[in-house]
Amino acid sequence: MKAIREAILATLAYADVFNYPLRGEEVGKYLISYELRVTNYELKRQLDTLTEDKELGVKNGYYFLTGRKEIVELRKKREKWSRKKIEKAKKVANLLKVIPTVKLVGISGALAMENSDEDDDIDLFIITSLGRLWLTRSLVTVLVELTGQRRRPGVSLVNSSTSPIPQPLGLEILNPKGFSLARFLPNPLKNIRVNPRRRLKRLLNYLLPLQAAYPRQSRRSELPHYKDKICLNMFVDEDHLAVPPKERSLFTAHEVVQMKPLWFKDDVYQRFLAANQWVGKWLANSLECSNVQMFKCSKQIQNPTVKKSKPLYYLITNYSIASLLHCFIASLLNGLEKMAMVFQLKYMARRRTTEKISPGRILFHPEDKSRWVMGEYKKRIANFKVLPIF
Repeated sequence: MKAIREAILATLAYADVFNYPLRGEEVGKYLISYELRVTNYELKRQLDTLTEDKELGVKNGYYFLTGRKEIVELRKKREKWSRKKIEKAKKVANLLKVIPTVKLVGISGALAMENSDEDDDIDLFIITSLGRLWLTRSLVTVLVELTGQRRRPGVSLVNSSTSPIPQPLGLEILNPKGFSLARFLPNPLKNIRVNPRRRLKRLLNYLLPLQAAYPRQSRRSELPHYKDKICLNMFVDEDHLAVPPKERSLFTAHEVVQMKPLWFKDDVYQRFLAANQWVGKWLANSLECSNVQMFKCSKQIQNPTVKKSKPLYYLITNYSIASLLHCFIASLLNGLEKMAMVFQLKYMARRRTTEKISPGRILFHPEDKSRWVMGEYKKRIANFKVLPIF
């Protein structure tokens, strides 16, 4: 029973980092323990005991650490904001169905738990076909950019809906779709979208007098303009579904089990879960949805291999025209994949921060939150004299 008690306290301490109270069934699903499986009866009994001892609080069916009942109302607000974001994410995800090499589109991060703040962006997780990672990313980026909803590497300084500059002035740095209106700007600011880094000072020097003349009316105008924008921050191909051993931790285990697919094909979501069975080391109850048949199936198709190309004379004598055409298209796509990779790597070279780029995986994180999260988690469980689980 002591092990169950410590696991419950650790689970709610981790959730508290995100100001997120848990329902009883959620405590069981995300129970933090080293391969410890707990029945619903044992879990409910221990939750009642901890509540009676005032080590935990409960309100409207939500459990939280003592003295943190205010996060219950916060969760309800965030759920309301998150549902609107999810509806927008679904529309964008459905649009990506036109790209045949996209195998899965899901939401990750806080939004996957319906715990986003009102001004948060929308993180998408995308799985691509084998050998088509960079080409798919190019197509996805262009398609989302055409909708005007993509979060760019930099955030715009002025939002048309919250700008302190009044409309009669007739001046707008960025329109709602994000395109530059350089023809309305004075000469020092022209072509700012072409090279924003080098011309940032000129833009700021131009805006500061305007900000003094028209002060901000609210704090909202000070926020970066990425609210509800689509952040394409995670791409993996179907041959690299498993998180690398060096990156496996309690934080990444939560990221895996919390990811919510909006749509997928070819059973790639089941293969993704099966390839990451290691999360059971920290979150043993979270993988009850995955069964043995799923795991056996994934072992057969988890590591598909690319067939070696045949000599030209062999193709001519043994294949039909349709097969030759198929081989030609495959070779063309392979060339485009290499071109897309080279171009994007050169583009990223001057902008690299905390990104992780490896064969079959592209992960963009404007901020690496894992260290901060685990640090806050460690502080909380120290009050309960519970051994930290990482």
